Amino acid sequence: MATSDSEDESQTKVMKVMKPKTFQAEVRKAVEEAKHSITKAVTKIVEERISKLAEAVEMMAETVTAAWEKAQANEKKINVLQEQSRKLKMQNKVIKDKLMDLENRARRSNLRLKCIPETEDMEKIIEWMAKLMPDLGISKDSLDRIHRVGMQKAGMTWPRDVVMCFGKYTQREQVFKEMKALDRRDQLLYEDKKVMVFEDLSQETIKRKKKLRLFTKVLQEKEMKYTWRIAPFAMRMQYKGETLFAEDQKQMVALFKHVGLQLPKDYKQVHDLEVEEDSDSGEEYEQATKPKKKGRKAEKKTWDFRDRAKK
Repeated sequence: MATSDSEDESQTKVMKVMKPKTFQAEVRKAVEEAKHSITKAVTKIVEERISKLAEAVEMMAETVTAAWEKAQANEKKINVLQEQSRKLKMQNKVIKDKLMDLENRARRSNLRLKCIPETEDMEKIIEWMAKLMPDLGISKDSLDRIHRVGMQKAGMTWPRDVVMCFGKYTQREQVFKEMKALDRRDQLLYEDKKVMVFEDLSQETIKRKKKLRLFTKVLQEKEMKYTWRIAPFAMRMQYKGETLFAEDQKQMVALFKHVGLQLPKDYKQVHDLEVEEDSDSGEEYEQATKPKKKGRKAEKKTWDFRDRAKK
């Protein structure tokens, strides 16, 4: 207790010695010094942080710049590759069209018969055609060859197609027209069974026609006539005095919109089709052997788009 009393007395003496103004000045000075030191320390910390942040931002800017430059270079490469791809697709289409045209020309003297029983001999088929069309001079000598198409696979319930190659294209045309006329009268029969006759087209042509099948089915239901242009390939029809062509689905969609027809529901689901030589035979054989429903004949329309196209 004696020690604390002495300390209080000494502080009191000091207070008495110092004047009020001097004390206030000292306090202000101490506060300013503390403020200065704190500001200096804080400023140093902030500057260090800002410096590090600036370095990070600069590095990020360099990275972004490098990435942008790389993206620009890649974009140029992509544009070049896309242009090359476009040209290659065009060249590929031209080559495919030329090959398809050459193959169709090589087959132009052929006819393809469907639904003739598999067990029938080729000579017997020639004799049947000669009796069916006695005025057209069909014989072994008028044909270059006649044969079945493809291999007979296990489980096949339908006969393979028969291909006949005529020595003269003019005779082939006469036979084709006559057989089509007999077919329209339901008289194209082999042993009382319906036979179907088609032009012998390349597989690429058949593939393209199948891609448009949903559209042509609508045209058939609407009794709107159309024809096929083989070289270059296209579906052709007449509408209100103008000739319309469609090579693929995209053009067929535009054609349908132009003539005011409703698009088929599932046309977008038709993708690339792989067509085999005998891929349609089973389906067509079932259609040919299915009994026809009796009913009133459809009223004939006066539209004949094919005749108009020829004019």
